[in-house]
Amino acid sequence: MSSSVSFSNVIPPTLFFGFVVFRLCNSFLTRTFFQPDEYWQSLEPAHNLVYGYGYLTWEWREGLRSAAHPLIFAAFYWLASNVFGVSSPDAIVWVPKIVQAVIAAIGDFYFCVLAVRLYGKDHTKDVLWWAGFITVGSAFNFYVSIRTFSNSLEMVLTTVGLAYWPWNPKLINWKQYTLALLIASASCVFRPANALIWLFLGLSLLVRSPNRVKAAFLALAVVGAVFSINFGIDYLYYGRPVFPIIKFLEFNLLQSLSHFYGTSPWHYYLFQGIPLLLIGYLPFTVIELTRSGFRSQITNLILFIVVVYSSLRHKEFRFLYPILPLLHLKTLSAFLYPLPQLAKYATKTVFFSLYVLNIIVAVFFNTYHQRGVIDVMEYLRNNDHVKSVGFLMPCHSTPWQSHLHRPDLEQPNALWFLTCEPPINMSKEEREAYLDVSDQFYENPTEFMSVHFPPLNSTDEDQSEKTYTYTWPSHLVFFEALEPTIKPYLKSTKYYECSRFFNSYFHEDSRRVGDVIVYCK
Repeated sequence: MSSSVSFSNVIPPTLFFGFVVFRLCNSFLTRTFFQPDEYWQSLEPAHNLVYGYGYLTWEWREGLRSAAHPLIFAAFYWLASNVFGVSSPDAIVWVPKIVQAVIAAIGDFYFCVLAVRLYGKDHTKDVLWWAGFITVGSAFNFYVSIRTFSNSLEMVLTTVGLAYWPWNPKLINWKQYTLALLIASASCVFRPANALIWLFLGLSLLVRSPNRVKAAFLALAVVGAVFSINFGIDYLYYGRPVFPIIKFLEFNLLQSLSHFYGTSPWHYYLFQGIPLLLIGYLPFTVIELTRSGFRSQITNLILFIVVVYSSLRHKEFRFLYPILPLLHLKTLSAFLYPLPQLAKYATKTVFFSLYVLNIIVAVFFNTYHQRGVIDVMEYLRNNDHVKSVGFLMPCHSTPWQSHLHRPDLEQPNALWFLTCEPPINMSKEEREAYLDVSDQFYENPTEFMSVHFPPLNSTDEDQSEKTYTYTWPSHLVFFEALEPTIKPYLKSTKYYECSRFFNSYFHEDSRRVGDVIVYCK
C-alpha cells in the first residue's frame, strides 16, 4: 500500500480520454428516467438561474440545498448560450449530459488510481486492467454516473478523495492530504451525509498517526475554508444568509419530514440496496467482504455506512452510491486473489458470465425502462402546436424547463403539474392527516377534476367567471394507469389521444405503470 499517489509513470493519460469517450457514449445512449432529483435539484435551478424561468421546488425556497451543485451546470449553460451561441432547446438538453459524462470519467480514472495505489505494488498492469474493466462494466455506474444527481458528483469526489487519502497514517504526504481534505469537504457541501465517510477515516487517522495534532488542525483549517467559501456562494445565490446543512438536519432529524417521501425496513440496504448496486459483482464482493473481515479498514468503513444508513427510516439505494468504489475494490480483490478452492479459470468464467448480466441490465434500464417520460418532453419541446401542457401524474414524474426550454409556456396556467409539498411547520397531528396535491388527486381523480378544473366544454368566458386551480390545457399528459379514469371523463369533449410513448413494462409505483399518453384539444 503506497503512502502517496504517484501514477504518472503507471497510468497512461490516454486512459482518461478513453473513459471520457466511453461515458459520452454512455450519456448519449441514456434515454430514460430514474428519479426526480436528477433534474429538479440540479438542472431546473441551474436553468432558472441562467434563463430566468422554470420551476423551483420547495427545497430552494426553504434554503435546504446549497447552490454549489446547480452552479456547475449553470456555468456551462451560460457558456453554451453566451460564448458558443448554442441556444436551441435540443442543444440545451445535451449540455449537462456532456458535462456529467466528463465528471463520470474522472470517477472512473480515479478508481483506477485508487486500485493501483492499494493493490498495484506487485502486479500494477493487472490491477489497472481489471479496475478499468470493473468500473466500466458496473451496471449501476452505467445507469447513474452520467445522471446529474448530486449523488453522482458525491461518488466521484469520494473516489478522488480516497485516492489521495493517507491510508498509511505513519507516512502522510501533507500536500496530498490537504488535497484529499479539500475534495472531502467539497463532497460534504454537495451531500452533507458524506461527512460520515470522512469522519470515520479522519478519526481512524488521528488515532493511529504520530502527527495527529498537525493532521487535526489542518483538517479544521481546510474544512473551515471550504465551508466559508460555500457560505459566500449560497449568500450570493439566495440573497440572504442560509445554512443548508442546518436546514438539512432540521428537516431530516427534528421534523422527520424525510419520512414523508417513504420509509423502508431496516434490512432494505442489505437485501435490496447493495444487490442493486452490484448486480453481477455481488458474489465476488460478498466473498471478499467475508474473507477480509474486520481486519480491513475498507470493510469496516462499508459496514459502518450501511449500519448508520440502515438506522434511518427513509432509504434510497442511491444514498449508498459513494461507497460503491469501495465495494468495487472488494470485487477487484476477490478476482485478483481468488479463494484456493476456486480454480483461476473457473473464477474468470463465472466473472465474465456475471459481467454479461451487468451489460444486459445496464442496456435495458438506460434505453428502455422509463423512457416515455423523456420522450414525451422531446415531443412537447419540438411541437409548435403545444400552447399549454398539464401533467396529471405523480409530482415530478418528468423533467421540466431544462428539457422543454420554452419561455412561451411560462404564461399563467400554461404549464402545470400536481405538486407534492411536504407538511413544513405543521404539528404532528396535522402531518399525520396531511395529503399533498398529488395524493389528493389520486385519492379520487374524478372528484378532484370536478372541483379544481372548469366544467368540460366551457368557454373561456365561462371559465373567467370563477377562479379555478387549473385550466384545461392544449395537451394533457398522464400515465396509462390513469386511462380507465381519464378516458370516460373526457368522453364527448374536444380531447383525443394524439400520441403515446412506451414507458415501462413494470414499476414499483402503480400510478406510473404503462405508457405515457398525450391527449390533445
